[in-house]
Amino acid sequence: MTQYIAKRLGQTLLIVFLVSFLTFLLVAVMPKDPVYILYGTDLTPEEYEIAYKALGLDQPLLTRYVDWLAGVLRGDFGISYKHHLPVTEIIGQKLALRCICPWFPPVFRSRWVFCSV
Repeated sequence: MTQYIAKRLGQTLLIVFLVSFLTFLLVAVMPKDPVYILYGTDLTPEEYEIAYKALGLDQPLLTRYVDWLAGVLRGDFGISYKHHLPVTEIIGQKLALRCICPWFPPVFRSRWVFCSV
């Protein structure tokens, strides 16, 4: 039984690693430039170069992935290109909603039961 659990855990870790790498790769090769997504298109070449280096885009893909993975293991998921906020903030907001919303239907249901009596 211990061997089975160890094998399944190893497979799970491998799948999580591969999915994270493929996701990182897809974001890295997306057609839009992350600098323009985050800062807009009205940048001077000097500002673009500073932002490009600040985001670490001047480093090789594998180095960026290892840095990103180290950040994820520390709890730093980076900045969302869409919302321009830390990803942990966005996850926290969504998680709070997911934890609170399941409690509403039973509360309303019991309220209507008490009101109808």
